[in-house]
Amino acid sequence: PTQLPLPSAGDHWFYTPGSALNPLATLVGFYHSSVGANGHLEIDYAIDRTGRVDPRHARAYAQFGAWIRSCYGQPVGAGSLRSGQTSFELSFAGASTIDRARLEEDQSAGQLIVAFTLEARVGGAWQPFSSGVSVGSVRIVLADAPVTATALRFSATSGYGRPTGLKLSAFAQARANSTPLNTQSSSDVAGNVARAAGF
Repeated sequence: PTQLPLPSAGDHWFYTPGSALNPLATLVGFYHSSVGANGHLEIDYAIDRTGRVDPRHARAYAQFGAWIRSCYGQPVGAGSLRSGQTSFELSFAGASTIDRARLEEDQSAGQLIVAFTLEARVGGAWQPFSSGVSVGSVRIVLADAPVTATALRFSATSGYGRPTGLKLSAFAQARANSTPLNTQSSSDVAGNVARAAGF
């Protein structure tokens, strides 16, 4: 997988007092273009000149970690493609609103899926949800708009061979992203920053 290094503040590395931090929307965009595109996101975890994490940085890390957990921590539904299959359906417990899916390809025999489609069953009929090229360790696809569906159907449309397996999870966009940056105490954040940043 590729790696995406991301400075925590603007366009430079290391701690600089008073530097503007990347806002949550920027971090989310980089998350989808790295982790969600078969890659790794490396964020500058800069300590200050006393060897501690600046409370502003800690709040930003915690906010980002909270967004990831709230958006991708609990899927609407999850299922698996069996080895040798090229298509399968993931049914939900009931009609559910979704706007994104996470795919994880089994790579025990290499990365085999070249292109795929996802369809959503809406009102009893299948309609396009998303499509993409390659899957790899992780591929996150975002629909153009939320849909209320009862199932998702995955189809590998081309590849280097039949897939050896794939995990598919459907999600809805996070609604309560996190506590605003200015309402969480620095002591609370500093005590939990290591866990919160474990994304």
